[in-house]
Amino acid sequence: MLRVLVSSSVRRVHKLAVIRNRVRTRVTEAIRIAVAHMEQRGTDIDKMLDPRRNLLLVFAGAAAHSKPMDELAQEMRDGLRFLAAVADGSIDAKAQRKHINISAERN
Repeated sequence: MLRVLVSSSVRRVHKLAVIRNRVRTRVTEAIRIAVAHMEQRGTDIDKMLDPRRNLLLVFAGAAAHSKPMDELAQEMRDGLRFLAAVADGSIDAKAQRKHINISAERN
């Protein structure tokens, strides 16, 4: 089982706790959907990202509140594939940095 920590701060999301909690719940559910979808297609998440060594830390943004769940789950699938490629060693450090910067600009 992949360990996931979702953070939704006042500064990144909203000052109301209700909205922050909703965003955290939506992101957690999107990750659950993404993992289930990948496992349905035969991808072993636990093999790709060793749960004993890896913890997925997600900083939720304000866009997660209004984005459709399908798009949110697709972003989580893309992110999990990227992390698996990094853990596998098939992507170098420069590509990691570029991906992180692109993701930060979307929020």
